[in-house]
Amino acid sequence: MSKQLRIKAKNFAKACGKEIAQIIDFPATGTFSAYHNAEGMADGLGYVVGRLCCDAPVPIAKNISYIAKWYNIEPHHRSRIEGGMVSEDFREGAVSLVIFE
Repeated sequence: MSKQLRIKAKNFAKACGKEIAQIIDFPATGTFSAYHNAEGMADGLGYVVGRLCCDAPVPIAKNISYIAKWYNIEPHHRSRIEGGMVSEDFREGAVSLVIFE
């Protein structure tokens, strides 16, 4: 994980008021490949994946039927987020799946 991506993950956790329990990195192997691999793992772990929006974090949570884009989630609802995906470039770059404690 690059230094900038690690900073993005920490800032995302801070915005949600959470601590990071685990980070799983997915290298880029093609267009959106890392994103789809991270999304598949999150789904396999029982998380609902939020909507992708530019370079914003993609939130994940369990026991929620729909998660909006990061920018549309009110600050007082961010505590319900259980993790997410961060990337410097979701299209062609590596993606990190961040799981909160």
